[in-house]
Amino acid sequence: MSKKLAFSCVMCLVFFFWGKSVFGQMNKEDHADISLHCQHFPLNCLQEDVGELLQQKQMAEKPLPWTPHESGQSIFAAISEINKIAEREDINWANVDMDALWEHLKDMNSLMIYTSVEKQELSNGLVMNVTGDENSTRAMDTMIPAHSDFLRSVRPKWDISFRKVEKGHSIRVVSEDDNEALKIKALGFSGFMVQDDHHATHHLGIALGQHVH
Repeated sequence: MSKKLAFSCVMCLVFFFWGKSVFGQMNKEDHADISLHCQHFPLNCLQEDVGELLQQKQMAEKPLPWTPHESGQSIFAAISEINKIAEREDINWANVDMDALWEHLKDMNSLMIYTSVEKQELSNGLVMNVTGDENSTRAMDTMIPAHSDFLRSVRPKWDISFRKVEKGHSIRVVSEDDNEALKIKALGFSGFMVQDDHHATHHLGIALGQHVH
């Protein structure tokens, strides 16, 4: 027997037992898929490890170890969250108005993006002149009075007043408590608007027709 023939026989035995090991791990569906692949791409099966093909197939079918939770940008995600709550609960859909929440969320966005503030520090607090353009007029007119009135009821150490001015509102927030006065100055307008984080509950109320603040 020539050396070339002997080598070929040895390789045949190696591939036989190796193939038996690899294909023994396959179910009928795996075997059929890889056989189909080899029928269409025979050169791949000569050049690639069939075990690697099996591993690639199994990895593609394996579920990902993580699940995304964010359903979109902030407005979309907030509406989606409220909708999921509404779907879970026994609610009266006749009272639901998701578009009312949508309008409110647009106002929140406009208030933070399309306004500017000039601050005047006082010894015991802050005066904030908040102005904007046509993109933020509705947001300022709706949110500043409502939020100021809300904080009056939950921040007894704060003296809050506001008035309408050209292109916006002027807000005055002071306190006789030195620590509170420092806090008011540090918060500025953005911090003032997020105080006593009730917004999630507020959003649920808007969507369900309760309009709580």
